Amino acid sequence: MLVGVVIGVGILRTPGLIAAQLPSPWLILAAWGLGGVMVALSTFVFAELATQLPQAGGKYVYARAAFGDTTGFVVGAAELLGLRSFTASAKAVVIGAYLASLIGGDPRILAGVVVACYLPLHLRGLPTTARVQNWASLLKAVFLVAVVGLCLWYGTGESWHAPVAPTAGSLTFLAFALAYQSIWYTYYGWEDVVKMTEDLRQPERVMPQILLGGSAAITLLYLLLNIGFLHVLTPAQMAGSDFVARDALRAALGGAASTVLTIGGLLLLLGSINVNFISMPRIAFGLARDGLAPEAFLTLDRRGTPRAGLYLAIGMVLLLSTTGTVEWLIRFMTFVSLLVDGVVVLALFQLRRQRPDALRPFTVPFYPWLPLVVAAMYAGILVMVIATQPRLALGGTAVLVTLIIVGIWGQKARDRVHPG
Repeated sequence: MLVGVVIGVGILRTPGLIAAQLPSPWLILAAWGLGGVMVALSTFVFAELATQLPQAGGKYVYARAAFGDTTGFVVGAAELLGLRSFTASAKAVVIGAYLASLIGGDPRILAGVVVACYLPLHLRGLPTTARVQNWASLLKAVFLVAVVGLCLWYGTGESWHAPVAPTAGSLTFLAFALAYQSIWYTYYGWEDVVKMTEDLRQPERVMPQILLGGSAAITLLYLLLNIGFLHVLTPAQMAGSDFVARDALRAALGGAASTVLTIGGLLLLLGSINVNFISMPRIAFGLARDGLAPEAFLTLDRRGTPRAGLYLAIGMVLLLSTTGTVEWLIRFMTFVSLLVDGVVVLALFQLRRQRPDALRPFTVPFYPWLPLVVAAMYAGILVMVIATQPRLALGGTAVLVTLIIVGIWGQKARDRVHPG
């Protein structure tokens, strides 16, 4: 599930964005490797939190335990409205673009139609959507393995020996910041599996294995895919492409392959966005169960679907997908995610201080140095975003400040109802 949640629009859409910023194949692979290292180090932090607090809900559970209801609400609401909504919307935008390339029409309208079709699917209940997801995950695995194999078999490896094109980008502070935001987005979602901790047998043993093994598998697959792409195309040829896998196979096999790859990518995305409509309503349900969201989100229909949360998820994705701008959605989501996950890292230190004798089935090695390195890496990427894209940072901060105000107001309302 971890691999299935993570791999989606990112690896299809972002390699072209990254190649437009980094002119060398070795720089591209190094950036992807750095992303994998950051994820691997972060998994230790989440593994300790997940095994210490093995509850459904994930990040907001840890933030709430460490810092109280208001912070828990902000983290949960930001994940629901600012992370999962933007991730799903970016997928919808690319789905619309791929459909338009196949059948024509306005990509935004096509994206909206596809998103709307998920409403009746999910109203049929989790068993139906789970079957759809199982088949989509199988097709995704076959598709990606085939892409790597075909690129390595038919590619010439010209990229590894070609001179660096000056127009392909340069290693500047801004270029690396923009490239790394796309890489972070492509890796993001690995931590979503902690929401399943409550459903696992022996989570203290299994969850660390899932997080560490899953992050290693994703890093390896991303590196292999990029090696395959670079075995066929140079960074200059990849730069700006909205579907590098299609272009790589077109260069290796000819034009007939591009239609097949577009259809394969479309199936991959349709399965990937389906995960968002499974998880988003349940985040809203979890917040409501803990009194951090309106009680309407607690209502389940006869098939067990949290309808209010599903309506919210569909509505948010429909609204955001009208932007038609994948880059903006990726960058905004990256900024908010770094802030939210930074709070989760700080929660580890706070819980260690508050509960020194608490049972911790898994502990972060080399504490406090390893989590300090993780916190420093998050802070470093945040500084890059703020320094290079101040308007984006201002917009993301405004959203979080709004959620903080709403959280404080909600806390005061709860205190009036239940004084003391």
